[in-house]
Amino acid sequence: MKMNRIFSLLACACMSLSAMAQQDTLSIGFCNGEVATTSEHEMDGKCWNEAAIYLPKSVLSAYKGNVIAGVRAGLVNVLNTDSLITWVRSEKEGKNISSALVIRKTGKNNVVKGWNKLVFDKPYTITGDEDGLYIGYSIRQKASVEIISTVGSQRIGTSYIKQGTDGWKDISQEGVLSIEALVTGGNMPQYDLGIASATIVPAPSVSPTALKVSLSVHNYGTKTVDGFTLSMDADNLGSFSSHISQALESTADANITYTVDPGVANDADTKWTINLTGIDNAADGNSENNSTVPFYTYIKNVIVEEFTTEKCSNCPTAAANIHTLLEDKDVEGNIIVVAHHVGYYTDWLTLADEEDLLWFYNASGNTYAPAAMINRKPYFTSKTNQPTPVFLPTNYQELKAYAAHEVSLSTNAMLSVELDKSNDSEVKVNVSGICNDLYSASNPYIMVYLIENELKAKDQAGATGTYFQQHVTRACNGIWGEPVTWNDKSLSYQTSFSIDPTWNKKNMEVVAFVYNYNKENIKDCTIENAASTPWEKDVTAINTASADNTYEVARYAADGRRVDASHKGLTIIKLSNGMTVKEFIK
Repeated sequence: MKMNRIFSLLACACMSLSAMAQQDTLSIGFCNGEVATTSEHEMDGKCWNEAAIYLPKSVLSAYKGNVIAGVRAGLVNVLNTDSLITWVRSEKEGKNISSALVIRKTGKNNVVKGWNKLVFDKPYTITGDEDGLYIGYSIRQKASVEIISTVGSQRIGTSYIKQGTDGWKDISQEGVLSIEALVTGGNMPQYDLGIASATIVPAPSVSPTALKVSLSVHNYGTKTVDGFTLSMDADNLGSFSSHISQALESTADANITYTVDPGVANDADTKWTINLTGIDNAADGNSENNSTVPFYTYIKNVIVEEFTTEKCSNCPTAAANIHTLLEDKDVEGNIIVVAHHVGYYTDWLTLADEEDLLWFYNASGNTYAPAAMINRKPYFTSKTNQPTPVFLPTNYQELKAYAAHEVSLSTNAMLSVELDKSNDSEVKVNVSGICNDLYSASNPYIMVYLIENELKAKDQAGATGTYFQQHVTRACNGIWGEPVTWNDKSLSYQTSFSIDPTWNKKNMEVVAFVYNYNKENIKDCTIENAASTPWEKDVTAINTASADNTYEVARYAADGRRVDASHKGLTIIKLSNGMTVKEFIK
């Protein structure tokens, strides 16, 4: 976000801003002045779309006596729209305290793609007593269109939308809305830094007790800040201070990531507080937004789904890239692969109904192999210019880039998998999970796959010599999984699979993931988190996470070499709680 000194008025905005020329004017929001080019929030037919950001009391108090003169609304598209209203409300469903209306007219650029500045006829004076205000817009569509812009990283409790007859929905996990309040007056704060939101996640690659801290710091004042200091503390765990040598201009935003290590075990029950303790070149004029309690999040395991068949001559190349990804030190231990033998015809390994997954291509029947999906995220567009999570994984750098990005994200739920193998002809699967307050899937499903590796191919096109298929789906709990209910932030799910006597149990593993299933929208089926466990493993569920947030950090042979789960003999398993477990496989 940039300091606005000049307004370009829309035709309908009759109020002159010349009176503001001698005053500071700030664009207050969380989007850094950015507008997206695409949107995941499309509605069919005629309806109203509403979007709003929430400015809490801790932000508003610094602007006491100044006015909200209008609103900037960032729109992805304006085709098939007619009316745009910007507003201020004390409640999302409340009356407009101040508002401005513009009617889109053919041949006139009075409502445009990108930023739209609407000035209120009656500005709202900030009293400082408000609990908080919603700053937003309402826009009417006449036919299907993508309008709502979200950008950046998640800011908890900042962004809400309402489309058609649906209720208001918190979309803060997706990013922030392109909405800004235009605040002006003669008593604007010169120096005011505030913490917008914060999360923490375990950092086992640093140490079993380390934490990665991610937070957003916003400059609500009119002056540039040269740098600032943050502290993080918890009862009985001490205090940790970090100085950030980063200049922050007026209304700019800084995304900060750093690591702390208290040296003792901690989990979701540990109550941390993050404080902004000072700025380098002046005193902070507003202390009310200088403290926050971070949300505890979880390490993300990423599902790579491969579309392949033995009839596909280019599939061995893609399979090699995926194998390389599994061994890449940057993402090692956080990638789980599932192979679907569809996309380019079928073969002897195709699971029943597996072709239904070709829906993800979103290409009017135009499918191909090799292909892949990463957490079913719609990062790509199909040949028919439709959103899709499916792409061609023959470029290793592209494959790694998207996978590494997903691994870098924290997640709001966590799973563990345990197996009951007491019956030789059947395996019982027990999946447990926990989530935090941020988890908000509208239609949560759980997907469980029984996977077999090291299957000798019958006739793999494009391969020379003996070729082995990996990550083959042998069974699943339904092609789309099953709906699941979270009770008091916990999940418990059981299923079972019959074991064909021709399958090699030593090469089998079970994969589970939770995702949102929306059969009407490809863009709304993303995976939250996943877990897996191999068949031959005496210690279960520690390679991902357990209900007490203990997970496997690394495996070592008796001579100190780092190994994977296939290692025979004595293995020393290092856990995130600082303990070690010994495992012996003959």
